[in-house]
Amino acid sequence: MVYNYPVIDLAPFITGGDAKKKEEVIEKLREACSDYGFFVAVNHGIPDQIMDKTMDATIDFFNLDLEEKLNITTPPGAPFTAGYTKEAAKSEHWQMCTPAPTNVFPANPPHFKETMEEMWWKLDEAAVLVQSLLNDCLRLPKGTLAKYNDDRGTDVLMGFHYLPATETDQTAVNAHRDSGLFSLVFENEVEGLEFLKDGEWIPIDHIPHSLVINVADALQALSNDKMKSPTHRILAQPGISRYAFVYAYLVAEDKWVEPMPELIGQTNESPKFKKFNIKEHMALKHVFKNPPHWNDVVGVHYHAIAPSVGATAVTTD
Repeated sequence: MVYNYPVIDLAPFITGGDAKKKEEVIEKLREACSDYGFFVAVNHGIPDQIMDKTMDATIDFFNLDLEEKLNITTPPGAPFTAGYTKEAAKSEHWQMCTPAPTNVFPANPPHFKETMEEMWWKLDEAAVLVQSLLNDCLRLPKGTLAKYNDDRGTDVLMGFHYLPATETDQTAVNAHRDSGLFSLVFENEVEGLEFLKDGEWIPIDHIPHSLVINVADALQALSNDKMKSPTHRILAQPGISRYAFVYAYLVAEDKWVEPMPELIGQTNESPKFKKFNIKEHMALKHVFKNPPHWNDVVGVHYHAIAPSVGATAVTTD
């Protein structure tokens, strides 16, 4: 099948490959992150059976009674919100951070905790690989990108249940951009994820056991606009639910982000973004969470030195 977006085979970095094959993958990743801001990864190293087991357990969890699910949450004042959240009539989700006592899990379905923690570590391995590959795409010294998520304490894994479309609303998640370095997504067979490119929405086809990987705001700024944080949305489907996982490879809220000196130094180009704090950036995105039009989505262009970088500025009137 021919796709109108990048589908990249990571096998040379998983099962072993010669230097030429690895460099070919790096070049494909470089083009994908520059031109599209996302790609679909196959042969990424996560076993199919673990992905299937995780999806099955999550669907079983969302099939529980609402009252039972509402009990799976962190107490007030907890340092991190984990567990279950009901989001109006469109969706529901649960989330966890790095496996620790702050996470909360249901007793049912059986082995839910063990299944999710196993999935966490597999996604963690995949994320570390992706971070290393993107580092190479930017021709940076080894470990340069890693220092922006050095404690790994802010990464989040979320499982989502998107309810079927209604006659009046076919949008499950409004157009938005992610805040961190990048996100890993895998889903069941129900499609709905779309990315914006050149003013057109590109629907993502279901490729079993693949990962959809997209650049996020912090990486666009760090790369000095060499990698793009794409606007994306999720459409609900009539008569059927959609299930998906998102692993967000984030930047700690106390970090400041600007075009990397290591990158600016080797290219002698001018910075395209002002220095900004991740916590403040996320707060800004929360204020404009549901803009009237996709062109008004808050992104890293808010911090652009030149107004033409990234996208049209957000309008508020």
